[in-house]
Amino acid sequence: KLSTFSPIRSESRAMARRTLVLGCATGIGNAGVRLLAARGDRLALGDIDAAGVGALAQEVGATAFQVDAMDPSALGEFVAGAARELGGLDYVWSNVGVQIGGSVEHASPADFDRSFAINVRAHAVVCGAALPHLRAAGGGAIGIAAANSALLSEPQLAPYAVTKAAAVALAKQVAR
Repeated sequence: KLSTFSPIRSESRAMARRTLVLGCATGIGNAGVRLLAARGDRLALGDIDAAGVGALAQEVGATAFQVDAMDPSALGEFVAGAARELGGLDYVWSNVGVQIGGSVEHASPADFDRSFAINVRAHAVVCGAALPHLRAAGGGAIGIAAANSALLSEPQLAPYAVTKAAAVALAKQVAR
């Protein structure tokens, strides 16, 4: 059985031990990795920032992977490498994202394409690649990062808001 974390209840500590985190060299992902390491999770960390993810991995005793979220093949290789390194997966946190601004009038098609590739497609690829590993482990959990922009109308953030809303819809689909 696969499940997702909920703000109302959380999975047991014993569940999330072999943990993949994508998007963690800085910010919320970085802080989250420190908490996961402190509770004893074995971690495989991926980020496009090789120096940042490498330094974090060294600090918390994790394995680092440089991963370009725009590259579906690299994402699949990251998941496979993480599962191999950890001996399986119990929890996947796809935290990657990019904030691209602009109104629908001013944002370019390339802005929307890049935002979709990183804020939606990367999560879908990671989830699709991780699900067989989670099933093989007898279950697990997946977390997908979104933002309040998914639910709020924020001026000049059309590519970001639209793709974060799509990330919420993706999380609902994965949870089924």
